[in-house]
Amino acid sequence: MTTAVFAITQAAQQLGTGSIINPIATESQNAAFTRLLQMLNRWITKDIDLGDSFLLPIELSSEMGNDDNTEQAIIDNLAVMIAPILRKTADMALKSNAYDAYQDLLISAVQRPEQPYPGSLPRGAGRRSWPLAKRYYIEPTRKDPQTVVPDEQ
Repeated sequence: MTTAVFAITQAAQQLGTGSIINPIATESQNAAFTRLLQMLNRWITKDIDLGDSFLLPIELSSEMGNDDNTEQAIIDNLAVMIAPILRKTADMALKSNAYDAYQDLLISAVQRPEQPYPGSLPRGAGRRSWPLAKRYYIEPTRKDPQTVVPDEQ
């Protein structure tokens, strides 16, 4: 679990500015906090799971409650977003790491459909070759015309 200040400080360090000893300016920190909130709100609307106890930070020192596996994705993407604020340019390695981490979070957020029954696949779907395959869809039962009683009208 991280705080907003920690995420902003780590993102600034990835860009080569700011450290714990020499933090970034307060105005830049507030602008970065605003970008962090915008990014997290956007991720929440895309159903990205940031943790069971995740809360949007109200202030810079509040805990976010995110899972450990989402921490690096938050920091990398925040670094790309705050680079213009700090008058820096994010290098391609940082951008690709941020993109990959975001895609991993998106993939984990996808609701996977239930597996269809093996007998419900259409012909050519890869289960069996076409000439040897049985019919995959249930056909309506055919009634024997000799045993069917006509409807009385």
